[in-house]
Amino acid sequence: MKILEMMKENCRAPAKEIGQKTGIPITTICNRIRKMESEGVIRKYRAVVDNNKVGNPVEAFIRIDVGRNPEKLVEQLINRPEVEECYVVSGSIEVLLKAAFSDMKKMHDFISALNSRNIVKITAQVILRNVDKPNQVFIR
Repeated sequence: MKILEMMKENCRAPAKEIGQKTGIPITTICNRIRKMESEGVIRKYRAVVDNNKVGNPVEAFIRIDVGRNPEKLVEQLINRPEVEECYVVSGSIEVLLKAAFSDMKKMHDFISALNSRNIVKITAQVILRNVDKPNQVFIR
């Protein structure tokens, strides 16, 4: 778990650095990482992008009550460039999106296009500030 905690903080940390901080030999670290990848514990690596710096400063959580079969809507939304994350969740809201837009009009247009589909209710919350977790690694 020490290796996984450090990788969650910085997945690009070299095995040597992880070894220095944990006291685990580098070959053991490399073998454990490969094993976690092959077993699906580590599913993928990705960059966390600052949307302000790439021209999409308007971020929002969009909650959608589909009324029935959210999977069909998810299939349509998952590949939209605005959609960063998509979840099918429990409760009266079946689909939860995190999306980013260049301006409020683009967000409005996106939501308006959703309204034309067979959707019961849409609510959106614009993200005012992203509060990152402090940089800390929990080594047991």
